[in-house]
Amino acid sequence: MRERTVSALEKRYSQDLQEGSRVEAMAMALFDQAEGWPIKRKRDRRLLSWAARLHGVGLAVSHSGFHKHGEYLISHSDLAGFSRQEQRDLAILVRLHRRKINFDIFRDLTDEQSGKLLRLAVLLRIAIIIRNARKRDGEVPFSLTVADEHSLSIVFGAEWLTNHPLAATEFEREQAYLQAVNINLLIS
Repeated sequence: MRERTVSALEKRYSQDLQEGSRVEAMAMALFDQAEGWPIKRKRDRRLLSWAARLHGVGLAVSHSGFHKHGEYLISHSDLAGFSRQEQRDLAILVRLHRRKINFDIFRDLTDEQSGKLLRLAVLLRIAIIIRNARKRDGEVPFSLTVADEHSLSIVFGAEWLTNHPLAATEFEREQAYLQAVNINLLIS
């Protein structure tokens, strides 16, 4: 039922299905490498998958602030098969997929819930950056490791960041966004 609901949302808001699938595949690859982060395997993996597929629904409203529009659309849609908590979590992930992370979005959540959603959002954000680089340049050689619950490390192939300054700049910006929420992203 939830898969049909996500597919219906993709169609209703004219999502680029291929791009959503590519971001989903990248997010799943990152999730599978994120051993050691406090995220539950099956449930959180599905939630991240749906958020990756739906991260651009707000573009149906406007490009400016589309992550906020996406959160609104998901929060206020009738999502058959989703519990209120799952719908809220999905909306939060869509909201957090780009730009500054505002902790006000977590105000009604427990520390455990907000920590889990923050970590899933980090994986989604990284997946989108890598996916954008892939669109321009094909395969991106990388591996992700978790140092501790507040630190991730991404290692790219030899000279990849040097040869892709736009992606390097995006990752520098992302490091600053994540540092503000106590997540260290190490890139090399």
